[in-house]
Amino acid sequence: MKCFAVGFSILVAVSAWGQGSIHFGNTPTTLITTNDFQGHIGNILGPGNYRFGLYTGPLGAPGSLLTLTTVATNGATPGRFDGGTEPLAGFPTGSQVSFQVRGWSIFGGPSYETAAAIPGAYIGESTIGFFTVPMSGTIEVFGTGPGQVGGFVLTPVVPEPSAYALAALGLCALVFCRRLITKQGRR
Repeated sequence: MKCFAVGFSILVAVSAWGQGSIHFGNTPTTLITTNDFQGHIGNILGPGNYRFGLYTGPLGAPGSLLTLTTVATNGATPGRFDGGTEPLAGFPTGSQVSFQVRGWSIFGGPSYETAAAIPGAYIGESTIGFFTVPMSGTIEVFGTGPGQVGGFVLTPVVPEPSAYALAALGLCALVFCRRLITKQGRR
């Protein structure tokens, strides 16, 4: 019985380390571009200017339920980033995984969610892809195969007009109160 317990423990330990890995980087055919809505469209430029996060979750999970797994920054090659190869922690062999790649300006903060709240920060996200965790080997998330995602566009965060309307309303209220106080002081 002891031999069985020891053998089973070794098998479980090996299985935990025997899962596949994921290559977190895009290819020359899946470049990341920017669009500033003023006619300037092109590949991302400048090493270290953009951050990319790999968000994962169980198959079929919506984007809002995916969690940040790993982060990478862009390199010197326009339109490209390469976060290297990462192990797939938390997903056993054979499990099906949904994933999404999200990008944002480095000054936007440590996560996509933080950058989405900062006006002027460039943000973007891929479609939701999927894969099955292999026993070994490396999964490519970018490409044209089933479950893979293509390149995507980063666009600047534009504040909602309601924020400007509220600011204007507050300014008008201050001016109105100031005029009332001034008129009352003259009497």
